[in-house]
Amino acid sequence: MSQSIPFLTAQEFYDRVSPVRAVRALRDTLRAGFDPAADHQRISSKLSSGEFLLMPSEAGDIAGIKVLSVAPGNPARNLPRIQGTYILFDSETLTPRQLIDGVALTNVRTAAVRWPPSRMPCLSAKARCAWCSTAQGSRACPI
Repeated sequence: MSQSIPFLTAQEFYDRVSPVRAVRALRDTLRAGFDPAADHQRISSKLSSGEFLLMPSEAGDIAGIKVLSVAPGNPARNLPRIQGTYILFDSETLTPRQLIDGVALTNVRTAAVRWPPSRMPCLSAKARCAWCSTAQGSRACPI
């Protein structure tokens, strides 16, 4: 591969992906039939100074893997305990298309997943259950 892969820094990612946009993307992905329980297995690999976490996934025309390092000794070195990168691929050719700061992606994804599914009745019960363990209440979907 002769082209460089564009890198989206944490700040660039936060600037492009608002919390509402992240919730909408998650909602749309689940509505399109994505089942998190059927996604690829996550891998944890122990290392002498911590571990690697490898999180592959595929949905529609994209595939990707988040590679995180967890180094418990890093805070004493004034380094983050968790660091990483997400590599986004075209799912047909498996050509890398984008690198994204993995911690920023995790932060935004975690916030979106924690959005109360009861506020998204536009999702099927199966999708709500896949999103989190239970769906409670019934309100108009705000997004």
